Amino acid sequence: MNRRRRHPFAFANVVSVLALVIALGTGTAYAANTVFSTDIVDGEVKTPDIGSDSVDASKVVDGSLSGADVADRTIAMVDLKGTDHRLVLSVGAVSSRQNTTIAVNATGARPGDGAVLSTVRAIPSTMLISAQRALTDAVQIKICNLSGATSAAITDLPIRLITIH
Repeated sequence: MNRRRRHPFAFANVVSVLALVIALGTGTAYAANTVFSTDIVDGEVKTPDIGSDSVDASKVVDGSLSGADVADRTIAMVDLKGTDHRLVLSVGAVSSRQNTTIAVNATGARPGDGAVLSTVRAIPSTMLISAQRALTDAVQIKICNLSGATSAAITDLPIRLITIH
């Protein structure tokens, strides 16, 4: 019997193993490095696709966010540029249908700042108290008497005064 002995390194075996190595070795590396921003459809990158803390202020275009883009109760005074004061307001009686303006200390306030005032306790329904305008280190507050009689003096009224640069 004439048996022919096969060589273990047949041409077909060598070529198939070589093709498998090339496909697995370069194909995977190539696929991992082929996604470019032009390959992504607008609006298709979602929150789960972005790593934690990947987007910060340096990557957001100025003026591109609105109130709808900010979750409720996520911005605190420390996030704003301005001042926060807790003061006690006292003012004498105000004549009927008249107003008076006083300046209160607001260290750090600047001319042109926005000013917001809130009272800690109730005021008479015929009185109106509002922050008018910021000055250097002070804010003007207007007290208006809307009634037909002279108001009582306001003494030791706790207020919170916030200015925003």
